[in-house]
Amino acid sequence: MKKYDIRNITLEQLRQLIAEGDDKHDNQIRVTKDGMVYLSQDIVAAEQLEDIAFRFETFDAGNDYVGKAASEDDNLVIPIFNALKGNWEKGCRKTYIDDFLLCDYGNYCE
Repeated sequence: MKKYDIRNITLEQLRQLIAEGDDKHDNQIRVTKDGMVYLSQDIVAAEQLEDIAFRFETFDAGNDYVGKAASEDDNLVIPIFNALKGNWEKGCRKTYIDDFLLCDYGNYCE
């Protein structure tokens, strides 16, 4: 499983994580307390959260939220990227992010 440091993750690295997801399984983007971003395919939802700073809504299997095509969709990837960076930099207490596609950058903590 690839992991990237949230302090210097690039948009391209996030695209790579999303591209490697298998849409036959549920997937979830997670960020550990020490700032490592990864795509979990084995553990999703509210499971095993001890070391998790925050996580995104589970990408349910069969909805095309992961895979090559999803990684090329700016309407999906850019809001996720902004939510990752915004939540980490602002030190949000919100540990579950389910509305990132509806938010403007910087409003994830509200």
